[in-house]
Amino acid sequence: MHTSEGGLISALVNMDQNERLLEIEFIYWDDGKGVTPDWSTLSIGSEPANYGPGAI
Repeated sequence: MHTSEGGLISALVNMDQNERLLEIEFIYWDDGKGVTPDWSTLSIGSEPANYGPGAI
């Protein structure tokens, strides 16, 4: 997902041993101070995206 400032937000979804939602962690990949998610760019898939530091 992108921000209206042009940054990138990734989401990590963690499940417990019974495959129930345990937590959702949002990671903001920009040095800017404002974070306004652009929810229209949210995509949900089974494969992780290669965004941010350390992406291969």
